[in-house]
Amino acid sequence: MRVIIFPSILYLASAALGILTCYVSGVPNSDFFVGKAAQIALAYSSVVIGLNFVVSSLICVRIIYLARYVKRTLGEDSARMYT
Repeated sequence: MRVIIFPSILYLASAALGILTCYVSGVPNSDFFVGKAAQIALAYSSVVIGLNFVVSSLICVRIIYLARYVKRTLGEDSARMYT
């Protein structure tokens, strides 16, 4: 259960930064590529890439853990089909 806390925080941060990016870049006389909008968009992109990396890593670790568990439980010969 504790594993989900950090990705959840990153997800909420990405949602907030995405909304903030749309708001700041949508204000009259603003430019998406200059000023605060560009800085917020960079932060948004960084958080989304970090979230993707963390979640992908957690999925890989879980697959490896389950593969070892199946191999230990079923034995080397029986688990070969599943790992």
